[in-house]
Amino acid sequence: GELPVYVADGIGINFFPLPDIGAVYRQGNEEWRVWPGQALERFIVRRVLPEFPRDVNTRGNVSVFVEYLIRRDGSVKVLRTSGPAPFSNAARAAISQWKYQSLEYEDQRCEVVSRLEVRFDERFVQDGVR
Repeated sequence: GELPVYVADGIGINFFPLPDIGAVYRQGNEEWRVWPGQALERFIVRRVLPEFPRDVNTRGNVSVFVEYLIRRDGSVKVLRTSGPAPFSNAARAAISQWKYQSLEYEDQRCEVVSRLEVRFDERFVQDGVR
């Protein structure tokens, strides 16, 4: 099923609907397909959630945007993140541990780029809401 917005102690994952679904994404000599994360949910084998950075002084929530590559073997490489460093580093460390089943596009194994938001919300850490 789909992930709820808040999936663990103060951490939420939000997959974006991507207008460029199935498009070719080129970086240097590499060529990948763009696919939205919610369409990839059934292929995920392992998901590691980021840990909330404990030694930062923040109020409310912080969003980190992540673009990542699912390789032919299902491993994940984080391509880009945006957001404050402690949160961006936590998101990068966790998402790079994700694992997917091998993906196919037009009956050929392929590499896929997707994007997501990791939301860190201090209110839910303090309240113990899960």
